Amino acid sequence: MVVVASLWVAFFTLAFYTLPTAGGSVPRGSFWPLVPFQLLDLVDPPPPEPGDPPSGWQYLPQRLDLYATATLILFGSRCLGSLLLRTPALPTFDRGVDREVFAWGLGLSVWSLLVLLLGLVGLLNTALFAGALGVAVVAELAVVVRGGRQTEPAAEPLRPPWWFLAAAVPFVVVFLLGAALPPTEYDAKGYHLLGPKEFYSAGRIGFLPHNVYTSFPFLTEMLTLSGMVVRGDWYRGALVGKVVLSAFGPLTAAAVFATARSRFGSRAGWLAALISLTTPWTYVLSTTAFVEGALTFYTVLALLGVLRTVDAAREDRPALREALLAGLVAGSAFACKYPGLLTVVLPAGLAVAAVVASKRPRTDALRHLAAFAVGVALTAGPWLLKNVVETGNPVYPLASSVFGGRDLAADDVVRWNEAHSPDGYTWGGLLSSVVRVTTTSDRLSPLLYALAPLTLLLTVVGGLDPGWRRSILAVWSYVGFAFLVWWAATHRIDRFWLPMLPVVAVLAGAGGEAFRTPRSRTVLGVLVGGVVGFQLAYCTTFVTSGFSGYDAYLVESNAARDRVEQTTAPAVFDANQTLPDDAVVLCVGEAQVFDARFQPVYNTVFDRSIFVAWFAEPDPSRPPGEWSLQPTETIRATLAERGVTHVLVNWSEIVRYLAPGSYGFSEFVTPERFNELVAAGLLEPLDASGPRLLNGSERSVVADWDDFVVEQRTVEGPRPALRHGWQIFEVR
Repeated sequence: MVVVASLWVAFFTLAFYTLPTAGGSVPRGSFWPLVPFQLLDLVDPPPPEPGDPPSGWQYLPQRLDLYATATLILFGSRCLGSLLLRTPALPTFDRGVDREVFAWGLGLSVWSLLVLLLGLVGLLNTALFAGALGVAVVAELAVVVRGGRQTEPAAEPLRPPWWFLAAAVPFVVVFLLGAALPPTEYDAKGYHLLGPKEFYSAGRIGFLPHNVYTSFPFLTEMLTLSGMVVRGDWYRGALVGKVVLSAFGPLTAAAVFATARSRFGSRAGWLAALISLTTPWTYVLSTTAFVEGALTFYTVLALLGVLRTVDAAREDRPALREALLAGLVAGSAFACKYPGLLTVVLPAGLAVAAVVASKRPRTDALRHLAAFAVGVALTAGPWLLKNVVETGNPVYPLASSVFGGRDLAADDVVRWNEAHSPDGYTWGGLLSSVVRVTTTSDRLSPLLYALAPLTLLLTVVGGLDPGWRRSILAVWSYVGFAFLVWWAATHRIDRFWLPMLPVVAVLAGAGGEAFRTPRSRTVLGVLVGGVVGFQLAYCTTFVTSGFSGYDAYLVESNAARDRVEQTTAPAVFDANQTLPDDAVVLCVGEAQVFDARFQPVYNTVFDRSIFVAWFAEPDPSRPPGEWSLQPTETIRATLAERGVTHVLVNWSEIVRYLAPGSYGFSEFVTPERFNELVAAGLLEPLDASGPRLLNGSERSVVADWDDFVVEQRTVEGPRPALRHGWQIFEVR
C-alpha cells in the first residue's frame, strides 16, 4: 500500500507539471527557474524599469489607512459574532479555533445584514458605522473581562508548527499587499465594487434597473460598502473592502484546520490548512473582490457545523442548537451567491435530517431540519425578501419564467438562461471537466489531488478506524455532489467549482497524515515532505509572478490607480483623461465603469439598453437593426432632461457580445447609426482609439459595418480590424 501511494504521489506530480494547463499559455515547468529570484524579489524588490511607476517599501505607509479601517471592520465583526455565540440559542464552545471561526463567520454575516438594513433606510453614515463596530468591540471586551458564557479554556492549546508558519506567513503578506491594489477584474469593476459605489454615492441601497447583478445576494459587497462608509471615500473604501475580503483566505484555512483536526488529528489539520492557504486560487480570491472567497469559507464552515450536529446526534446529546448554527452559516453561503443554495444549503440540510433520522424518531429529525431552516432564513432570507419587495421575484433575475421579474423582457430572460446554462452533456465533456478541475486548471495546487486520493486508497484497502472511514466517504460524497452540480447546472466557469477546494484540502490533509505509521513514515514521509516543500515553492512563485493577477505590490498608489493597462478599462481611462469630472456620459456597450471619475449612465448587457430606449423608434414588425432613430430634437430633449453631456461607445465590447456563443447585443447599435447622429448635428466626435483587431468569429458579425472595418497590418500580415475600439462624442 505504501508503494502504491508513493507511486501515485510521484505520478500525479509529474503529470501536473507536464500536462498543459487549461489556459495553455505558459508551461508550469517554466516557473521553476524563477523560484530563487522571485522569492528574493519579494523581500528586496528590484528598482522599477525606466518608464515604470515608482515602487518600493517606502510606499507601504500609503496603505496604512486601508489596513487600519479594514481591521476595525474585521475585528468589530468578529466581536459581534462572539457576542452572538454567547446567547443561549447557540452551542457552547471551548475557547479555541472552532469557536473563533464561527465567531468570524457569524459576525461578518450579521454585520453585512446590518449594513443592508441601514442602507435600505438611508443611514450610510460614517460615525454610525464606526460607532456600531466600536460598541461591539467594547461590549466583547467587557464580557471577556467579567467572564461569560462559552469561554472555557480550550482542551488542546493551539501551537502552529514551525513549518506551517514558515510557509503560511509569506502568503498572508502577499494577500494583504495584493488586496490593497486597485481592482483589475471585469466583474469586480462591473458590479462587485460598482454596486457598492453606486449605493454609497446615492446615500442608500436601492434597486438599480441598469445593473441586474446588483440584485444578487450581496453579503461580500455589503462588507465593501461598509469600507466605503467607514473610510468616507468610495475609491479608498473599495480598497478597504478588498482588504476585508482578503481575510477570507486565512479564515478558510482556519476552518479547514478545525474540520480536519476534528476528524483526522492536528497534524492533518495543519497540513490541510497549509494546502488551502497556499493554493494559487486562494491567492486570487484573496486579492480580488470576487464573492467566492467568502463562499469557500462558509462552505467549509457549514461542513464543520454539520459534523458538529452529526456528533451530537450520534452521542445522543441535544443537537438543535448545532443544527441552528449549521443553518446560519449555510444560509450565509447562500447570501454570498445563489449557487450556495444547491452546493451548501441543500446537502447540509439533507445531511442533518438524514443523520438525525437514523438515530432518533422522525419527528425529532423534522425539528432539527426546522432549526436548520430557521438559521438559513435568518441569514439568507433578508436578501430574498429585498428582491420580493423590489422585483416580485425572490431570486431575481433567476427563475423569471416562474416568478416574473421587474424590467426583464422575454428576450432578456432567454439570453440570460442561454448564457448561464451548461454547454451540452457528453461523456467526453464530463471527463474533460474532471481533468480540468483536478489537474489542468491554471491556479490549482498540485498538493490537493496528489494527497486527497490517498484517502480513497485507504478506504479500499481497509484497516482504517471506522470513524476515519465514515468521515472520508462523507466528505468525498460532498465533493462529488458539488462537482456534479457545477457540471450539470452552471455554465462551468472555474469560479463556480472553487468552493470545493477547501473540502478537498481537508481530504488532502487526511491523506498526508494517514500513512504516518512506523513502517511508512520514512519512505512516504520523505516523499510527501519533499513534494510539499517543492510545491509550495512553485505556488509562491506562481502567485507572485503576475500570472495570478496584478502584482505591483508596493507601487506608488496614484500610479497604481492610473496605470491603464492594468487597473482601468481602456475606454474609461480615456474618458477620465479627456472629459471633466462633472461630465455625464451615456455609455453604450461599456459597463466596466467603477473607475469612472465622470458620472456614467450605463446598463449591463443583460439589462434593457438605455441607448435603444432613448434613441430608437421601435417597430415590432421589423428587427431592431432596421428601426429608425427618433427625431433629433426628441433625442436632444431626452439627453438634456437627463443632463447627458457626452456619449461613450465601446465597439470592442459590442463586438465581443455579438460574437457567436456570447451574450448578444442589440442590432440597433451600429457605426452607421452614430454616423447619422453626427450628420444630424446631435453628436460631435471628440476622441477615439486606434484600430482593434477582429478574430474570425467576430468578423462575421460585423460584415455589414461597411467602412468601419478596415485592414490592419500586423507581423502575421494584413488582418481585419475595427476602425476604432471606442469613440467619445460630445452632445451638441
